[in-house]
Amino acid sequence: MKKETILLIVAIVALGLYLGLRNRNRTHYTLPHFDKLKVEKIDRIVIKRKNESLTIKHHDDRWLIEPQGFKADENRLKKMASAMSGLKLTALAAESGETTRYNLDPDHAIRVTLYAGDKKVRDISIGKIASTYHHTYISLPGKKDVYLAAGNLRREFDISVDKLRDKIVLKVDKNAVTGIELHPKTGKPIILTKETTPVSVTPNPKGKTTASPAKKPKGPKWKTPDGRTALDGQVEQILTACTLNCDSFLPKAQLKTLKDPIFTLIFKGTEPATLKIYKQNKDGKYPAVSSKCDFPFLLSTWKVDRVKKSAGEILEKRKPKTKNTIKLKHTKIRPMA
Repeated sequence: MKKETILLIVAIVALGLYLGLRNRNRTHYTLPHFDKLKVEKIDRIVIKRKNESLTIKHHDDRWLIEPQGFKADENRLKKMASAMSGLKLTALAAESGETTRYNLDPDHAIRVTLYAGDKKVRDISIGKIASTYHHTYISLPGKKDVYLAAGNLRREFDISVDKLRDKIVLKVDKNAVTGIELHPKTGKPIILTKETTPVSVTPNPKGKTTASPAKKPKGPKWKTPDGRTALDGQVEQILTACTLNCDSFLPKAQLKTLKDPIFTLIFKGTEPATLKIYKQNKDGKYPAVSSKCDFPFLLSTWKVDRVKKSAGEILEKRKPKTKNTIKLKHTKIRPMA
C-alpha cells in the first residue's frame, strides 16, 4: 500500500510539471510593440508586391502617385496611414518560418513601408486575412515569425493604381454658380441665369432696420433670357455635376483624338468650369474632359443623363395665349311713340 501511494504521488508531481512546462512554453513570448505614429508626419508610402511597386508621396498639400503624377484619393491615403499608425499585434501565429500558408511568400505578400522624410518609420509584409476577418497575418523584415495584427490590412493595401486615383474630375461650389449653359451638338443652346431673392427692409421696434427676404423662398429660380423658367428638379440634377466623379481615366494622349463633343455643360460664377462629353463608346461609357482635370475620363450613362438635357425636359411649358374677347354693350331699344 505504501509503494502504491509513493507511485501515485510521483505520477501526480510528474503530470504537474509536464502541464506547467507545456503551458509556459506556449505563452512565453513577447510580441513586438509599435509606437503610434503621427499621421501628419508621414509623407511617403511605398507598396511593393511581385513585379510591381507603387509610391505615393505628399506634395503641396496633396498626395500624388509616382512616377505618373496622378492625384491620389486622400480618403484612401488617410485610411492607410491610420491603419499603419495604430498597428497592433495580438498573437504569435507561427515560428517555423512557413510563409506560403499565410500568403507571406514572395508571390503573394504585400510589402508596405512608411517614411517621414528620409526616416523609415514602419516596414511590414502583409499576408492573408485571418478566419476572424478582423485580423491579418503579417511578418517583419528579416524575421521568420508570423504574427496576427488587428484589422483588415489586406483590404487597405491590396489596391491598384486606378483604384487609388482621385476620381473627382470636376468640383465647384454649387452655391457660387450663377449661370448654366447647355450646348447640344445640334439645336439651340439653353442659357440659364439664377435669379436673386428679393430682400425687403423692415424697421424693428428700436428704430433699426433689418434686411429679410420678402417671402421664404423654396429655392432660386433659373430663367432663360426670354423669361422662361426652368424646372427646379431638372436644374438640381444638372448641379450634381458640380462635384463629379468619373468611372475611370483614359490615357492623356487620348485628348488629341477627342473632337466634336455631343454635349457641353458650362458653369458660370466665381468658379467657372466646363464639361465636354463625347460619343458613347462600344462599352456603353462616354469619354469626357473637364476644365478641372488634366486627364480624359469615362462617365456612366446615368451620370450623363443627369446633365444632358433638352429644352423640352428642363423648361416649363409655355402657357397658351388667351384670345381677348370684346363684349358689346347692348342698349335697350325703346318702342317708337
